[in-house]
Amino acid sequence: MMLARFHKIIQSKAVWTAICILICIAFLGFFAPGMGGSGGGRERSRAAGELYGKEISSREFRSAYHDVYLRYILMFGRELSIDERMDTLLREAAWQRLAMLRKADRLDIRASDEEVRAAIRSQPMFRGEQGFNRTRYDNFVNAMLPRMGYSVSALESLFRDEVRLQKLRFRPALAALVTPGEVRQAFHSYADEYELEYALVTTNQLEEPVTVAEDRVRAYYQNHADRFKMPEKVRVQYVRFPVEPYLDEVEVAEEEARRFYDRNLEQYRAESGQEEASTNDAPAYLPFEQVRGEIETELRRRRALNLAADEATELVIDLTPGREGKAPAFEQAAEGRGLEIRTLPAFARDADLKPIASDRAFIEAAFSLQNTADRYFSDAVAGEDAVYVIALEKRLPSFVPPFDTVEAQVRAAVRREARREALEARADLIRDRVAEAVSGGRTFAEALKPFGLTPERTPPFSPMQGPEDDPLAPWLSTAATRAGEGEIASPLPFRGDRYLIAHVAAYTPGDESGTLPGLRPELVSFLRRDRINRLLTEAGRYTLEEAGFRDYRAEREAEGEQTAED
Repeated sequence: MMLARFHKIIQSKAVWTAICILICIAFLGFFAPGMGGSGGGRERSRAAGELYGKEISSREFRSAYHDVYLRYILMFGRELSIDERMDTLLREAAWQRLAMLRKADRLDIRASDEEVRAAIRSQPMFRGEQGFNRTRYDNFVNAMLPRMGYSVSALESLFRDEVRLQKLRFRPALAALVTPGEVRQAFHSYADEYELEYALVTTNQLEEPVTVAEDRVRAYYQNHADRFKMPEKVRVQYVRFPVEPYLDEVEVAEEEARRFYDRNLEQYRAESGQEEASTNDAPAYLPFEQVRGEIETELRRRRALNLAADEATELVIDLTPGREGKAPAFEQAAEGRGLEIRTLPAFARDADLKPIASDRAFIEAAFSLQNTADRYFSDAVAGEDAVYVIALEKRLPSFVPPFDTVEAQVRAAVRREARREALEARADLIRDRVAEAVSGGRTFAEALKPFGLTPERTPPFSPMQGPEDDPLAPWLSTAATRAGEGEIASPLPFRGDRYLIAHVAAYTPGDESGTLPGLRPELVSFLRRDRINRLLTEAGRYTLEEAGFRDYRAEREAEGEQTAED
């Protein structure tokens, strides 16, 4: 029973999802695909950064972003929305990946074709109940890869790098040793059982209204100015090339539509209850004739989008400086082709650009632009129903607004802080008086009565799991390990506006002699994987230091902020 319970814990989706995310943040990075400016080069303005004394081109860095984004899809089967904060984290992760690949090159770590095939076949996204599922793989290759601008050879190249990275990562894994003391500690965190009585102290227990002095508001603004910083923004112009004018030029042959249907058959699985669904266990699919119109519409849209991209690229070529460094201005080039220029108000990375159908690719491309003759305009940026060419008008660095502008926000923040402090002090007072009453022989419930609080009691639980289906589970687990039987744990903040006061009503230690031997192998494996994840994270950071890493964009932003301050 106990073995089964522990096995269930360590196979928890929440546990392993957290571990996988840690690995991804350490080594992969994610990127919502979008096309940037007009290419790489060795000039500082065209380089993204530096590793091992050599510059990394913007093109190579964007390519790495695309690679890790695809890797993320394969691991988790979903996309990621990237705001400014997430972008910062993911840029660091992408740089770690590039540094690790450079290190693998230096150590001559290679991957055989057979290892690459095995890595692809092992991906959860391509596997079914019987192992590798060729249909799933073909659907991904034929439907998703082209939309992302990938080929099969590019996918294989991605996995070749993954195999090399896995071999490099194995080295710190050798240092992931687990001591007997750590095994015993992990055993008790899962095998010990607690029963707690607890109550939540809320703002209702505050005896007086919370007020803040004027000088505290001003001081808070001075000491926490970064919390009110406005994000970096860009103001751009753009030209839109819609797909509609090209739709009539595109024809789709029946053979092509059937080929698309065959390659993407899983998209047309019949839902339960539809006429075409079969009554046996085999999957049923909508017939080709029923979905032919839908397929032809999609293929025509894709073809039209490509034609729009071709026209957009002609504008990009017009804007590209020649050998003498001369090129028409964005307005002049657009006017020469009879194109309408549109302007957007300044926007941040997390903006919702309602006029733009696929705003994420648009935003990423806009923020990649620079104030140079060959980098102020983008390549063709593909959306759902249009292609865009974007020109940078102005980059607005992040800044801290004056106090008068954000006074209301500052006051609200100070009130929240003062309320938390008052609530913490009240919770500490209640805890101390309740502890005194309990030590004097009163029950926990009796000790809480003067404060208008009624306790609840948990069923027996282990700290590793916490009480099942209880939103307080993590806090109750923490409280259980911070007090002995019959004692009251220090108050724990819960979601900012409440404090948990818990009494350890009962404690039953796990049986080391009878249960630990059977659990030891799984405990050691679990602890070793956790140790490996931590070592991998540190190894990635160390490799960046070893490589003498420089991020030119971060340096430019820092210089811009310094200039603004000056």
